Amino acid sequence: MQHQLEQLDATDEKLDAMRQEQQQALSNYQSKAKKLSKLRSAAALKMKKRIEGKLGELAMKHCEVEFAIIPLTDDEPHSHGAEDIEIRIRSNPNAAMGPLHKIASGGELSRISLAIQVVTAQVAAVPTIVFDEVDVGIGGATAEIVGQLLNDLGKRSQVLCVTHQAQVASQGDHHIRVKKTGNKTALRTELEPLAEDQKIEEIARMLGGIAITENTLAHAREMLGIRH
Repeated sequence: MQHQLEQLDATDEKLDAMRQEQQQALSNYQSKAKKLSKLRSAAALKMKKRIEGKLGELAMKHCEVEFAIIPLTDDEPHSHGAEDIEIRIRSNPNAAMGPLHKIASGGELSRISLAIQVVTAQVAAVPTIVFDEVDVGIGGATAEIVGQLLNDLGKRSQVLCVTHQAQVASQGDHHIRVKKTGNKTALRTELEPLAEDQKIEEIARMLGGIAITENTLAHAREMLGIRH
């Protein structure tokens, strides 16, 4: 109790020492925050170029990305440094730059997120990433590139992707079919892990619709890399 009392005894000497420690900590923070700001400015330019390059592969070659580094208005120290970061985009050449969350559609947001994740995966892998509508408005070669990028990303993180594109689905390591069952009074969603033969049938269905022919099945096997 005596020790606790001494710790609570705010003498002038203790207050002066604490003020000095506070000033040293603030000076250290300001120095590191300034260094971080310079690193951010340099990294923002590199990321912009690399992300826009990936977006070109994802059928968004006219999309521009900008990392706005916005200085904080107060003088208080912040755990993330002396500024806020806002991702801004221009989806077509005639549009104005705007915040990503306000400008991008669902499909664009997924593809931009995919491009960012692929670019930053070497240094900051996220444990689990979910992509929905990443293939909206695309097909053919672009959908295949999306599948390749998701597959590459899946080597570093767990990637869950909801897709209706055979080119994307065929490049997954595991396949789960999602379907709704029930009646007028109750519906439920079922998740069914697919075996190898079921994967072929599902990819074939995505390729050919209701009628599945031997040619469609052969195409599905080819996409899955299976030779019978």
